[in-house]
Amino acid sequence: MAEKVRELEMLLDRLKADGSEENRQALFQCIQDKNLYLPAVLPADTDPALMRQLAQNGGREQVIPAGVSPRPAVLEDNTGKKYLPVFTQQSQIEKGKDKINYPLILGMPFEACMNLLQKENNLEGLVINPFSQNIIVKPEQQKEKKTVQLTEAQLHVVLRQQVEASLLPAALFREKEEGIRKLKEQGGSYLMEFYRPLYQQTGNCPYEEEDFEVMALNIREDLTVLRVGMPADKLAAGTCPVVIVAWNPQKKKVGYFGIVAGNKKDGARLMQALEDGSKKDLGEAPGEGSELNHILSLIDDKPELL
Repeated sequence: MAEKVRELEMLLDRLKADGSEENRQALFQCIQDKNLYLPAVLPADTDPALMRQLAQNGGREQVIPAGVSPRPAVLEDNTGKKYLPVFTQQSQIEKGKDKINYPLILGMPFEACMNLLQKENNLEGLVINPFSQNIIVKPEQQKEKKTVQLTEAQLHVVLRQQVEASLLPAALFREKEEGIRKLKEQGGSYLMEFYRPLYQQTGNCPYEEEDFEVMALNIREDLTVLRVGMPADKLAAGTCPVVIVAWNPQKKKVGYFGIVAGNKKDGARLMQALEDGSKKDLGEAPGEGSELNHILSLIDDKPELL
């Protein structure tokens, strides 16, 4: 179950970073058979004794007695549009406990959530994990998935880019200290958690845990830096031979920097992934072996990077 939730949240991270139609359809394909959590409240005419009984277990998934019809939670944005909030796991609800406080949590299949949405004329759509990924889904967006033919070499590049530029940084920004700890202590084992789900259908993942090299340095009290050597196999233009992750434990901030390989015409570039999913070009990449020193100098010269 945890692996399925992680796969779903990785696809949500990917869509947040790159809102392409391909990523949206990949999410739809994955979410079809998933159960989601929906906060709800009982109608005003519900038996007070039953309301008290259910309220005692507020914040937990509960079995609702026959004949009782809970009303789902609704979130409204700053333009007045209303959405049905659904969550991949109950811990996602807790992130917004100051904004949404409903006594019931219903477990519902995605399709049932969509059916409920279509019955509510005043709702614009679903919003998945509104306090983290904040992905909006509207009924008309569920289109038949288009088939895109890629060569095997192109597939490896696309999937590697998704991990290096989207999934890994999004997870580190979301998990912060816990993500840094996993990367530092588990190394290749942690990184393979991002690749395995992407290759689940094709079964031809070319990487193993020992293909990754993670070196952690505690530079000072407010700075830890991890150098992540990515696999040499399937390295191509647009992918990263090296990723540098910086962590400021005092500010609880993550810095994510990738050395992006160039082609014969253009040299390698140093790119920074930002917490909002955007990317920033920091110029020509440093030479092999000097990546750490270059990033440390950048952080010292531009504290706003971390």
